[in-house]
Amino acid sequence: ITGLRFVGLTFAHTRGDYASGRDVNGASGEAFGSDAQAVSNAHGAIELQYARNVVFEHCVLQNYGVHGVNIREGCRSVKIDGCDIYDGGAGGIRICGGGWGAPAHTMTRGITVTDCSITHVGQRYYSACGVLLMHASECEISHNEIGDLYYTGVSVGWTWGYAKTVCRDNRITDNHIYDLGKGFLSDMGGVYLLGSQPGTVVSGNVIHDIRCKEYGGWALYTDEGSAGILLENNLCYNTSSNSYHQHYGSSNVVRNNIFAL
Repeated sequence: ITGLRFVGLTFAHTRGDYASGRDVNGASGEAFGSDAQAVSNAHGAIELQYARNVVFEHCVLQNYGVHGVNIREGCRSVKIDGCDIYDGGAGGIRICGGGWGAPAHTMTRGITVTDCSITHVGQRYYSACGVLLMHASECEISHNEIGDLYYTGVSVGWTWGYAKTVCRDNRITDNHIYDLGKGFLSDMGGVYLLGSQPGTVVSGNVIHDIRCKEYGGWALYTDEGSAGILLENNLCYNTSSNSYHQHYGSSNVVRNNIFAL
């Protein structure tokens, strides 16, 4: 499927029934109502698979049951621009193609999410993210408003430790990310990064008012094995834990940020 353009449409009112029965890496295991992390295996109100050069422009997604948009394997050059995503059972946008070692045609890259408002999501599955980018490269998440949720604003990467990954050259820039956690969940951040991600840039974001329940209300969070990431020119304040947290990682550059309060 290629060359489709959706402009000014409203998508609303889908069911929110979901239980995964899978662990954090997708293998069969104990069932979690929200998956082991980030409602990571759930479907969306809009599903894209092997779609290329598709645009959603000035659309509204509201009162939907699980994720708003689910961009799956084999997608290229998909753009979500100027959309209002509101009142979701789980996250706003999920992006996940084939992981390391998967066939080349399953790889997802070149996804753009710009000038969107993603607010009041995670209302049923609390560990949902505003934008969840798992296995994908060369994506841009920029100039978005992301707020009023219980977990992470933008999550990038899905490989624990230093294992090989397809996640690289993504840009998370100039977003306004705020009002996360609400004192209800722990271990989350404004921008969460996981695993080696050469060429990934986190820049120019304003991140504030993050409140955890017990630990880990961070603004910028480079989790296990984060490597090759540039974090610069971000303004981070009013967090219940540190503005920046490195679990363990390598060759990350953190410069010219403001961390306050």
